[in-house]
Amino acid sequence: MDTKRNDLHAEMYAHYSNWKASGQSQIGYCKSKGLSFFKFNYWVRKLRGDTKPVSPSPSASGFVTVEIAPSDIPVFEISHKNGHRISFYRSIEVKFIKELLS
Repeated sequence: MDTKRNDLHAEMYAHYSNWKASGQSQIGYCKSKGLSFFKFNYWVRKLRGDTKPVSPSPSASGFVTVEIAPSDIPVFEISHKNGHRISFYRSIEVKFIKELLS
């Protein structure tokens, strides 16, 4: 790991430890610290060992495979009167929904 990665890891580990001690929800902690919920949630899962590390394989496109754990029950769903539906299977911020619908 290079210095920037070590610094980021140390910073996110400190946030992770402070969040666990705070008793707040992840969303509440992120709002109080000005953090992106999705970035913080990624680090929480990573630090808990809930995710498999994905090491990029050399390829011409630069893309890597992303695995998403399947879930049968959406956390949030938006239905339109024309029958279109958007389902979310993870927690999302209200700000994202507002941007999506505007």
